[in-house]
Amino acid sequence: MAEGSFVDKIKTQFTKISDLVKENETVKKVAGQVGVDPVALVGGGTVFVVLFTYFIFGVGLLCNLIGFFYPVYASLKAIESEEKDDDTRWLIYWVIYAMFTIVETFTDTILYWIPFYFAFKVGFLVWLMLPSHNGAELIYKKVLKPFVAKNAVFGQSSPESVGKMD
Repeated sequence: MAEGSFVDKIKTQFTKISDLVKENETVKKVAGQVGVDPVALVGGGTVFVVLFTYFIFGVGLLCNLIGFFYPVYASLKAIESEEKDDDTRWLIYWVIYAMFTIVETFTDTILYWIPFYFAFKVGFLVWLMLPSHNGAELIYKKVLKPFVAKNAVFGQSSPESVGKMD
């Protein structure tokens, strides 16, 4: 049953996106001039941009864009919302993303030789950001928070109190 609801959600989202594309005047005009369906035009354009980015700039850039653009959008929405939970969720994502990027910087020479590394990286980044899996929070609670608590990195002084005299 869960698979059916997941497929239904995808169909619903696809229908919403298709409706938005069909309502866009510019897309309708260009699609009419070219003689194709507006949804096919936008879908083909999307595929072209993804493949162009992949072949010209490399899979690393494409992978980083996937892990960056939606979280930025969701973070901006979270900042503007009144809820605190979404702020915390995206702040945790960015902390884990930063840690992953730092580790990757020092291990990239080895990691890039692993077959399908970027596919695994995209999967990992998507897992971190998906609300149904919330991988970033899991890593935070199971790895980072115990490490910080054990080593008492925080709690002794705050960045604002550094350099102040008591």
